[in-house]
Amino acid sequence: MVRVDGITMVLMDSAATPSASSDSAAAPSLPPAAVPSAAELLRLAPALVGRARRGVVGSSRYANSLREAVRRAAADGERRPVLISGEPGLEKDNLAALIHFGSADRHQLMARLDGGLLRPDGADLFGVAADASVGGGDGAARPERPLLELIGAGALLIDKLDQAPAELRPRLLHLAQTGQWRPQGDGGDWHHFPGRVFFTAEQAMPAFDRACTLIRVPPLRVRRQDLGEWLRYGVRQRSRKLGWAHPPEVPEAVVKRLQSYDFPNNLRELETLIYRALQQVRRQEQANGAGGVDGDPALLPALI
Repeated sequence: MVRVDGITMVLMDSAATPSASSDSAAAPSLPPAAVPSAAELLRLAPALVGRARRGVVGSSRYANSLREAVRRAAADGERRPVLISGEPGLEKDNLAALIHFGSADRHQLMARLDGGLLRPDGADLFGVAADASVGGGDGAARPERPLLELIGAGALLIDKLDQAPAELRPRLLHLAQTGQWRPQGDGGDWHHFPGRVFFTAEQAMPAFDRACTLIRVPPLRVRRQDLGEWLRYGVRQRSRKLGWAHPPEVPEAVVKRLQSYDFPNNLRELETLIYRALQQVRRQEQANGAGGVDGDPALLPALI
């Protein structure tokens, strides 16, 4: 067991068998040779996803449909690649984490990479062939194991696939279609990735649509019925962080006012509005000398 940046990772040997739901296949274990060392986990740490931030909030037909799509993808015994598409600010990466941590693979690593930050040659994901090492020949420094190899049988999330370099996309598509990859500069045999691949995108990616299970996330403006639940959920979560035993009440007038707004940045914008409103409440409570358990704020102010 290794703890990296607050995430506890269990390095499993080939005899270990993670728990799984009765309708899902058991998650594969990493063969001993592929188990990342503590040093490799430290290198991998910035990309690791420890858990999903939240579930799907809401009771509208859109929320129920999205929740069911996540459930089906998590129960997919074939572990097909998943593309989650939608507008900015919809927490598509969190939906990928919900699928992974709700599946039989939940005990495996999950790594998230920003597609817009990947190198065009893919070396930061696929690694570099040994004969392409600096110096060349017998004295060349041995290259680090590719990140994809360190993930083992876990999950790879390429966030913002539509921002990935155009030169890299065919290799990512090949990975999704076949599970095969090769280090940069390696013209030899293909390697097989035994894990699962997730992508998120804001723009249409037709080739990937055909290769993946596609989940489309509806924008907040078409889920107006869910706004009250999202708002009260966000207020409860942030109120706990502020030390309030009881969150401010959210008046229906505030909910109805928000339902007339289109939220171009979706949940990200709603979170910002909630944060600003609670900061305003906090300043008012401090100015009035109130606060604490007996002085919890009673009412949330208008957000917009």
